[in-house]
Amino acid sequence: MKPLLVKLMKKGIAVFAVIFALQSQAQTISTPADLSKNSNDPTQGTSTSNGSTLFCAENTGFTLVSSTTDGTTAYTGYSWEEKQADGSFGAVANRTPDASQPEKLIISAATPGWHTYQVTAAVSAAACPADPVIFTVFVLPKLKLTSSANKSDANSLTYCAQNGAPTGSSNEIVFSATPSYDGTPNAFPTLPAPAVTDFALTYKWYKVEGTTRTLISGASGSSYTLVDPADASATTRKEYTFEVEVAYNVKTCATYGTTATQSGNTTTAVVVVVPKPNKPTITIQ
Repeated sequence: MKPLLVKLMKKGIAVFAVIFALQSQAQTISTPADLSKNSNDPTQGTSTSNGSTLFCAENTGFTLVSSTTDGTTAYTGYSWEEKQADGSFGAVANRTPDASQPEKLIISAATPGWHTYQVTAAVSAAACPADPVIFTVFVLPKLKLTSSANKSDANSLTYCAQNGAPTGSSNEIVFSATPSYDGTPNAFPTLPAPAVTDFALTYKWYKVEGTTRTLISGASGSSYTLVDPADASATTRKEYTFEVEVAYNVKTCATYGTTATQSGNTTTAVVVVVPKPNKPTITIQ
Protein backbone atom coordinates (compact mmCIF):
# COMPACT_ATOMS: atom_id res chain seq x y z
CA MET A 1 0.00 0.00 0.00
CA LYS A 2 1.36 3.40 -0.90
CA PRO A 3 2.67 5.52 2.02
CA LEU A 4 0.39 8.47 1.16
CA LEU A 5 -2.68 6.24 1.19
CA VAL A 6 -1.67 4.77 4.55
CA LYS A 7 -1.27 8.26 6.01
CA LEU A 8 -4.69 9.31 4.73
CA MET A 9 -6.30 6.20 6.19
CA LYS A 10 -4.67 6.82 9.57
CA LYS A 11 -5.85 10.42 9.55
CA GLY A 12 -9.36 9.28 8.67
CA ILE A 13 -9.40 6.81 11.56
CA ALA A 14 -8.13 9.49 13.95
CA VAL A 15 -10.79 11.97 12.84
CA PHE A 16 -13.49 9.32 13.24
CA ALA A 17 -12.24 8.54 16.76
CA VAL A 18 -12.35 12.22 17.74
CA ILE A 19 -15.87 12.63 16.34
CA PHE A 20 -17.04 9.50 18.17
CA ALA A 21 -15.52 10.74 21.42
CA LEU A 22 -17.19 14.13 21.08
CA GLN A 23 -20.53 12.50 20.34
CA SER A 24 -20.14 10.27 23.40
CA GLN A 25 -19.41 13.25 25.63
CA ALA A 26 -22.31 15.24 24.20
CA GLN A 27 -25.02 12.87 25.41
CA THR A 28 -28.02 14.86 26.55
CA ILE A 29 -29.00 14.36 30.19
CA SER A 30 -32.74 13.78 30.15
CA THR A 31 -33.24 10.99 32.72
CA PRO A 32 -31.60 10.25 36.10
CA ALA A 33 -29.88 7.24 34.55
CA ASP A 34 -27.83 9.61 32.38
CA LEU A 35 -25.95 10.74 35.52
CA SER A 36 -25.20 7.17 36.59
CA LYS A 37 -22.27 5.28 35.08
CA ASN A 38 -21.19 1.65 34.92
CA SER A 39 -23.91 0.04 37.04
CA ASN A 40 -24.19 2.93 39.51
CA ASP A 41 -20.47 3.22 40.21
CA PRO A 42 -20.26 6.03 42.83
CA THR A 43 -16.77 6.98 41.65
CA GLN A 44 -18.13 7.90 38.22
CA GLY A 45 -21.66 9.16 38.83
CA THR A 46 -24.68 8.93 41.09
CA SER A 47 -25.11 5.84 43.25
CA THR A 48 -28.54 5.08 41.78
CA SER A 49 -30.11 5.50 38.37
CA ASN A 50 -33.74 5.88 39.47
CA GLY A 51 -33.61 9.50 40.62
CA SER A 52 -33.30 8.82 44.36
CA THR A 53 -29.79 10.34 44.38
CA LEU A 54 -30.73 13.32 42.20
CA PHE A 55 -32.06 16.38 44.01
CA CYS A 56 -33.64 19.70 43.13
CA ALA A 57 -31.88 22.79 44.47
CA GLU A 58 -35.04 23.72 46.35
CA ASN A 59 -35.19 20.45 48.30
CA THR A 60 -31.76 19.07 49.16
CA GLY A 61 -32.26 17.44 52.52
CA PHE A 62 -31.76 13.69 52.71
CA THR A 63 -30.54 10.91 54.99
CA LEU A 64 -28.02 8.17 54.24
CA VAL A 65 -28.24 5.01 56.34
CA SER A 66 -25.45 2.52 56.85
CA SER A 67 -26.13 -1.17 57.43
CA THR A 68 -25.81 -2.02 61.12
CA THR A 69 -24.02 -5.39 60.87
CA ASP A 70 -21.38 -6.98 58.71
CA GLY A 71 -23.67 -9.96 58.26
CA THR A 72 -22.77 -11.63 61.54
CA THR A 73 -21.59 -8.97 63.98
CA ALA A 74 -23.21 -5.65 64.84
CA TYR A 75 -21.23 -2.50 64.16
CA THR A 76 -20.43 -0.42 67.21
CA GLY A 77 -19.21 2.77 65.58
CA TYR A 78 -19.46 4.77 62.37
CA SER A 79 -17.33 7.49 60.85
CA TRP A 80 -19.01 9.64 58.19
CA GLU A 81 -16.94 11.87 55.92
CA GLU A 82 -17.43 13.93 52.76
CA LYS A 83 -15.14 14.25 49.77
CA GLN A 84 -13.34 17.59 49.75
CA ALA A 85 -12.27 19.76 46.82
CA ASP A 86 -8.74 18.30 46.91
CA GLY A 87 -10.07 14.73 46.68
CA SER A 88 -9.49 13.82 50.33
CA PHE A 89 -12.27 12.95 52.78
CA GLY A 90 -13.04 15.21 55.71
CA ALA A 91 -15.81 16.91 57.65
CA VAL A 92 -19.35 16.67 56.31
CA ALA A 93 -20.95 20.00 55.40
CA ASN A 94 -24.54 20.84 56.36
CA ARG A 95 -24.85 17.82 58.62
CA THR A 96 -27.51 17.57 61.31
CA PRO A 97 -25.89 15.56 64.14
CA ASP A 98 -27.90 12.82 65.83
CA ALA A 99 -25.90 10.90 68.42
CA SER A 100 -28.79 8.50 68.97
CA GLN A 101 -28.56 7.30 65.35
CA PRO A 102 -24.85 7.16 64.45
CA GLU A 103 -25.57 4.86 61.52
CA LYS A 104 -27.37 7.75 59.82
CA LEU A 105 -25.95 10.75 58.01
CA ILE A 106 -28.58 13.50 57.99
CA ILE A 107 -27.95 16.28 55.48
CA SER A 108 -30.03 19.41 55.98
CA ALA A 109 -29.26 21.18 52.70
CA ALA A 110 -26.63 20.01 50.22
CA THR A 111 -25.20 22.62 47.90
CA PRO A 112 -25.57 22.30 44.08
CA GLY A 113 -23.39 19.82 42.24
CA TRP A 114 -21.69 16.58 43.24
CA HIS A 115 -21.40 15.21 46.79
CA THR A 116 -19.62 11.98 47.67
CA TYR A 117 -19.98 10.65 51.21
CA GLN A 118 -18.00 7.89 52.91
CA VAL A 119 -18.81 5.73 55.91
CA THR A 120 -16.37 3.54 57.81
CA ALA A 121 -17.79 1.12 60.37
CA ALA A 122 -16.17 -0.92 63.15
CA VAL A 123 -17.33 -3.83 65.31
CA SER A 124 -15.40 -2.68 68.39
CA ALA A 125 -13.02 0.06 69.41
CA ALA A 126 -9.99 -2.21 69.09
CA ALA A 127 -11.08 -4.15 66.02
CA CYS A 128 -10.03 -3.46 62.46
CA PRO A 129 -12.48 -1.10 60.76
CA ALA A 130 -14.38 -2.34 57.73
CA ASP A 131 -13.40 -1.02 54.33
CA PRO A 132 -15.01 2.36 53.72
CA VAL A 133 -17.99 2.62 51.39
CA ILE A 134 -18.82 5.70 49.34
CA PHE A 135 -22.13 7.06 48.10
CA THR A 136 -22.58 9.83 45.50
CA VAL A 137 -25.47 12.22 44.89
CA PHE A 138 -26.03 15.15 42.54
CA VAL A 139 -27.93 18.36 43.29
CA LEU A 140 -29.29 20.16 40.24
CA PRO A 141 -28.13 23.81 40.28
CA LYS A 142 -30.69 26.58 40.13
CA LEU A 143 -30.96 28.22 36.74
CA LYS A 144 -30.80 31.84 35.64
CA LEU A 145 -32.55 32.86 32.46
CA THR A 146 -32.05 35.83 30.18
CA SER A 147 -34.22 36.57 27.19
CA SER A 148 -34.24 39.19 24.47
CA ALA A 149 -35.83 40.02 21.15
CA ASN A 150 -33.82 40.40 17.99
CA LYS A 151 -34.89 44.05 17.78
CA SER A 152 -33.20 46.88 19.66
CA ASP A 153 -35.82 49.62 19.51
CA ALA A 154 -39.56 50.15 19.93
CA ASN A 155 -40.23 50.93 16.26
CA SER A 156 -38.89 47.55 15.18
CA LEU A 157 -41.34 45.88 17.55
CA THR A 158 -44.35 47.73 16.14
CA TYR A 159 -46.46 46.57 13.20
CA CYS A 160 -49.83 47.13 11.59
CA ALA A 161 -52.62 44.72 12.52
CA GLN A 162 -53.77 44.57 8.92
CA ASN A 163 -50.41 43.13 7.86
CA GLY A 164 -49.90 40.75 10.78
CA ALA A 165 -46.56 40.05 12.41
CA PRO A 166 -43.56 40.77 10.17
CA THR A 167 -42.18 37.81 8.24
CA GLY A 168 -38.90 37.04 6.54
CA SER A 169 -35.51 36.58 8.15
CA SER A 170 -34.71 40.30 8.26
CA ASN A 171 -38.09 41.48 9.53
CA GLU A 172 -39.54 38.77 11.77
CA ILE A 173 -39.56 39.27 15.52
CA VAL A 174 -37.72 36.48 17.33
CA PHE A 175 -37.32 36.02 21.08
CA SER A 176 -34.45 33.93 22.42
CA ALA A 177 -33.75 32.57 25.90
CA THR A 178 -30.35 31.68 27.35
CA PRO A 179 -30.07 29.64 30.57
CA SER A 180 -27.06 29.50 32.89
CA TYR A 181 -26.25 28.12 36.32
CA ASP A 182 -27.05 30.40 39.23
CA GLY A 183 -23.72 29.84 40.93
CA THR A 184 -20.93 27.31 40.49
CA PRO A 185 -21.83 23.69 41.30
CA ASN A 186 -19.48 21.37 43.21
CA ALA A 187 -17.23 19.43 40.87
CA PHE A 188 -14.54 16.75 41.07
CA PRO A 189 -12.05 15.67 38.38
CA THR A 190 -13.24 12.05 38.54
CA LEU A 191 -16.90 12.92 37.98
CA PRO A 192 -18.62 14.43 34.93
CA ALA A 193 -18.93 18.21 34.82
CA PRO A 194 -22.23 18.74 33.03
CA ALA A 195 -22.85 22.17 31.55
CA VAL A 196 -26.31 23.70 31.36
CA THR A 197 -26.37 22.81 27.67
CA ASP A 198 -25.85 19.12 28.54
CA PHE A 199 -29.27 18.95 30.18
CA ALA A 200 -32.52 18.55 28.28
CA LEU A 201 -34.62 21.60 29.13
CA THR A 202 -38.23 22.48 28.45
CA TYR A 203 -39.29 26.04 27.73
CA LYS A 204 -42.68 27.71 27.99
CA TRP A 205 -43.40 31.04 26.32
CA TYR A 206 -46.17 33.38 27.41
CA LYS A 207 -47.82 36.33 25.72
CA VAL A 208 -48.77 38.96 28.30
CA GLU A 209 -51.37 41.65 27.67
CA GLY A 210 -52.04 43.70 30.77
CA THR A 211 -52.79 41.17 33.49
CA THR A 212 -53.66 38.38 31.05
CA ARG A 213 -50.89 35.82 30.63
CA THR A 214 -51.44 33.29 27.83
CA LEU A 215 -49.33 30.18 27.23
CA ILE A 216 -48.24 30.03 23.59
CA SER A 217 -49.13 26.61 22.23
CA GLY A 218 -46.26 24.70 20.63
CA ALA A 219 -43.55 27.12 21.80
CA SER A 220 -41.29 24.77 23.79
CA GLY A 221 -37.81 25.62 22.52
CA SER A 222 -35.24 28.22 23.50
CA SER A 223 -36.51 30.63 20.85
CA TYR A 224 -39.90 31.78 19.67
CA THR A 225 -40.75 33.54 16.41
CA LEU A 226 -43.75 35.82 16.77
CA VAL A 227 -46.75 34.63 14.79
CA ASP A 228 -49.77 36.91 14.50
CA PRO A 229 -52.20 36.67 11.57
CA ALA A 230 -53.37 39.75 9.74
CA ASP A 231 -56.51 41.37 11.12
CA ALA A 232 -58.00 43.98 8.82
CA SER A 233 -60.92 44.55 11.19
CA ALA A 234 -58.78 45.55 14.20
CA THR A 235 -59.80 48.86 15.72
CA THR A 236 -57.78 49.03 18.93
CA ARG A 237 -54.09 49.33 19.69
CA LYS A 238 -52.60 46.39 21.58
CA GLU A 239 -49.39 45.97 23.52
CA TYR A 240 -47.76 42.70 24.52
CA THR A 241 -44.73 41.58 26.44
CA PHE A 242 -43.31 38.07 26.36
CA GLU A 243 -42.19 35.90 29.24
CA VAL A 244 -40.35 32.60 29.18
CA GLU A 245 -39.86 29.83 31.72
CA VAL A 246 -37.38 26.96 31.72
CA ALA A 247 -37.24 23.71 33.67
CA TYR A 248 -35.10 20.58 33.78
CA ASN A 249 -36.46 17.46 32.07
CA VAL A 250 -34.39 15.11 34.22
CA LYS A 251 -36.45 15.79 37.36
CA THR A 252 -39.51 17.85 38.21
CA CYS A 253 -38.08 20.87 40.00
CA ALA A 254 -38.81 24.59 40.09
CA THR A 255 -39.26 26.64 36.94
CA TYR A 256 -37.15 29.72 36.31
CA GLY A 257 -38.46 32.63 34.29
CA THR A 258 -37.86 36.12 32.96
CA THR A 259 -39.35 38.78 30.70
CA ALA A 260 -37.81 39.40 27.29
CA THR A 261 -35.95 42.65 26.72
CA GLN A 262 -34.93 44.54 23.62
CA SER A 263 -31.72 43.38 22.00
CA GLY A 264 -28.61 44.80 23.61
CA ASN A 265 -30.30 46.63 26.47
CA THR A 266 -32.45 46.08 29.54
CA THR A 267 -35.62 47.75 28.25
CA THR A 268 -38.57 45.38 28.26
CA ALA A 269 -39.50 44.38 24.72
CA VAL A 270 -43.04 45.63 24.11
CA VAL A 271 -44.69 44.47 20.90
CA VAL A 272 -47.18 47.07 19.69
CA VAL A 273 -49.92 46.21 17.20
CA VAL A 274 -51.67 49.23 15.75
CA PRO A 275 -54.92 49.22 13.77
CA LYS A 276 -55.00 50.68 10.30
CA PRO A 277 -56.23 54.28 10.59
CA ASN A 278 -59.32 55.36 8.75
CA LYS A 279 -58.63 57.00 5.43
CA PRO A 280 -58.92 60.78 5.32
CA THR A 281 -61.64 62.73 3.60
CA ILE A 282 -61.20 65.55 1.13
CA THR A 283 -63.26 68.71 1.07
CA ILE A 284 -63.11 71.72 -1.23
CA GLN A 285 -62.89 75.24 0.01
